Amino acid sequence: MNKLLHLTTIASLLVGLCFMTTSGGYAQTVEPALPVLVITPTPLLLLADEDVVPFSLLHQPERILRGPVDSMNFLFNLPATWELTDGAEIRLDLVNFLSAPGASATTDTSTEFTGSLEVAFNNKVISTVLLDYNGERTVVIPILKENLTSTRLDGRHDLSLTFLSNTACDNPEQSSVVVRNTSSLVFPHETIPPSLDLRRLPIPIFQDTFLPDTVMMVIPNQPTASELQAALAVAAGYGEMTRNKLALSLLPVSELTPDIQSLNHLIFVGTAAAFPELQQVELPAPVADSQYGATEVGPDDGIIQMAVSPWNGSKVVLVVGGNTEVGVVKAGKAISVGTIRVGAQNNLALVSEVRSSELTSVVPVDQMLADLGYEDKVVRRSTDTEYFFFIPPGQAVQSPAYFDLTFSHSELLNYQVSGMTVNLNDQPISSVRLSDETASEGKARVSIPTSLLQPGYNRLLISADVVSDKVCSDLLMDRQWLTIRAESLLHLPMGPGSAVGAAPVFDLSEYPKPFTFSRSLDNLVFVLSPDDPAGWNVASQIAFDLGYKADLTMAEFLVAFGNDVSLEVRQQRNLMIIGRPSQLPIVSELKDALPLPFEAGSDIAIEQNLPVVYNTSGSIGVSYIQLFPSPWDNTRTIVAILGSSSESLQWAGTAMTSPRLNTRLVGNLLIIDDQQIIPNQSAMSDSGEEIATQVAVAVATQAALNGLPPAPDRPGWLLPIIFVVSVLTLALIAFVVGSTWRNQKAQG
Repeated sequence: MNKLLHLTTIASLLVGLCFMTTSGGYAQTVEPALPVLVITPTPLLLLADEDVVPFSLLHQPERILRGPVDSMNFLFNLPATWELTDGAEIRLDLVNFLSAPGASATTDTSTEFTGSLEVAFNNKVISTVLLDYNGERTVVIPILKENLTSTRLDGRHDLSLTFLSNTACDNPEQSSVVVRNTSSLVFPHETIPPSLDLRRLPIPIFQDTFLPDTVMMVIPNQPTASELQAALAVAAGYGEMTRNKLALSLLPVSELTPDIQSLNHLIFVGTAAAFPELQQVELPAPVADSQYGATEVGPDDGIIQMAVSPWNGSKVVLVVGGNTEVGVVKAGKAISVGTIRVGAQNNLALVSEVRSSELTSVVPVDQMLADLGYEDKVVRRSTDTEYFFFIPPGQAVQSPAYFDLTFSHSELLNYQVSGMTVNLNDQPISSVRLSDETASEGKARVSIPTSLLQPGYNRLLISADVVSDKVCSDLLMDRQWLTIRAESLLHLPMGPGSAVGAAPVFDLSEYPKPFTFSRSLDNLVFVLSPDDPAGWNVASQIAFDLGYKADLTMAEFLVAFGNDVSLEVRQQRNLMIIGRPSQLPIVSELKDALPLPFEAGSDIAIEQNLPVVYNTSGSIGVSYIQLFPSPWDNTRTIVAILGSSSESLQWAGTAMTSPRLNTRLVGNLLIIDDQQIIPNQSAMSDSGEEIATQVAVAVATQAALNGLPPAPDRPGWLLPIIFVVSVLTLALIAFVVGSTWRNQKAQG
């Protein structure tokens, strides 16, 4: 029987090994839960003590600073409604270690001097902490009021900690100090009204502090296409201005509750007649008789104004409107530019005209980094530095294209391990050696392969490694530095390329192309339902995301309703259709072009092109993201973001905007189902011919909510191996049992 047990165990292990080989460590990869677009506001984080800001709230982890020299620093903003008073201080929770014989981290009786911790705030050294103990200690460092003023152009505060060990650089008995993330900054303050200066946008709506920035965009209950266009333009503008960091949602005014009013900044987009609530707001152009009453306002002027919220004195109300729909669109486009000009009152701007941003899209052949808005960059350790440059659609870069890199560096570097690597759009294209000859005026011409360039934004990455020749004598890194000069030059000779918008994209892995081929997004039209608040909100999230990804100049996309999309728009623009199929007549018109079509009035796709069809009548919702060529112009792209319910439509919007889920956008079809993952492999082209496509399916399933990744595909050899192993196992068991029975019978 022991032999039987051993053989059975071996066979079981073989079968298990087969399954383990295909699992790829399935249970070891845990992804965050699938985010869901939220219409209700995120409540503000409340501090236990409103004056005390712990490091953890500034997203600072516990840090270990190791000798002989180490440092940490971080930048942060304070709320714009805080006016600091006397009594500011830094509370550092430190643990000091000395890795010497007899040293203990649990006692502080040792008087061994292990080094010092230099503390600088806003580039001014405010204290030097002597580390003459071993163990834990809290150090309180006062900040003088004159040191509370930021020295940076962006207004952020800078905290820097530099650890200098008392031990020699090559001494194996090194010391270290731990900076706990329970350390905190104490800022006694008074609360003041927020700034209403429109020239400072996106402040105060976006402040980028440790408190969440939330804004609710309010639109009429029955918005026109023009009012929705203005609202999405505002969303796109804030996406670009805040670099995709603002929590923005959209809702009709009837859903504006007292809690939403008090917890959020508010942006009202539309004509005055839709918003009786604005009569409670002290606006510079107040609402009277369903009109915005500004002096010298033209009949079709856009009106942008801001006031303190009557529902929360620390919030603001921004009005983006006009007395006509034409004026509302002008105001929305002006916000999307990101720079507002004011008149006599800094919280009121009147927009008389907007002009196409594409008038300024000509790119010169030679551009210095300074022309692109970059300054000299000083590098003192291994650092990656990014530079972005734009190639207009309709133009192609001709050879020779190159980048003349100009730099200087210390002559005290170790040239064997110091140098630079240049990457273009994530592909390495050159490396640069350093020497005494390049120290004072280094130059390197880097050839740019035109095949790596793309319409829209391109990313140039310079990775620099800077190491001193004598690390132990350069504790403060004074000897090691390299400067990338802003006079470095891009030479990009342009020639005629494909027509604007004529570069079709039929794979979701390339999203947000083709929409971002234009920085003004003027190749795009959002197609929405006239009665779908959930679809409008999803569209605002996507516009917000596209504004950031396109580095928006001015939002020049259009909005059309699904029952009123003109032939001119269909032929001249890429379409993004968002909503429930039953509420979008254009979806029925596209039945022969969609990879998964819909019957008129149905929100569930006809899954005739799928290998397995399921009855989904009991499902709480399913959504589809489909990409296909336009039947009106096959050089144009259509993306349909469709859901059978408001909730499932929000799942689809999240898939389009979530950085974590963007990697799953491949092929031409993304199905989001609340219950299961359904792999598919075919779709239909606009001519009706079946084409092979790579289809990705991402799901907001319970498994995803539990953090489980998708199950891997089973290789074709798995089942035969399992069958063979199983047969051998049964044969072994039969042989052993038969032998045992014969032996027992012979002995009996």
